[in-house]
Amino acid sequence: MHRMMFAVALVGACVAPDTTQVGPTIDVILVHTNGNATSMDADPHLTLGTKTSYSFEVDVHTVAGTEQSNGTPSDTMFPAETVSVTIMPIGVSLTKAEFYVRNILEERTFEQTVKTDVPASMLGSSLMLHAETADARGLQSNTIDFTFALR
Repeated sequence: MHRMMFAVALVGACVAPDTTQVGPTIDVILVHTNGNATSMDADPHLTLGTKTSYSFEVDVHTVAGTEQSNGTPSDTMFPAETVSVTIMPIGVSLTKAEFYVRNILEERTFEQTVKTDVPASMLGSSLMLHAETADARGLQSNTIDFTFALR
């Protein structure tokens, strides 16, 4: 009986470290000749101007995820490894294969290699963009869902 109580007391004394893991954080920029639209804009929109189509590049800017143990930040950073972007209702889905990855220390920018074209006939409508990334641990970033107008 005493051995069992000792074993229970010993197991109870083993406390896992307080570890907090945070995935990468992202924001999205639509690069367009007549002005960019970002996921942080109050009124994101692209302007057609004199062009025959909206031709824009999707850039996903990321900041690496982190880990803290017992309240102490680790020096280890976990940059984004994968990216996924969907633009609806035109049904464009982009994955890492469609992006060039530019590294700046622990920040990465995924720049679309081939621009997305939307015909001028969509003038006056809106598109919804969904973007997320994940780091090597599989931790997801914040999810970006934003609607941008085609003017």
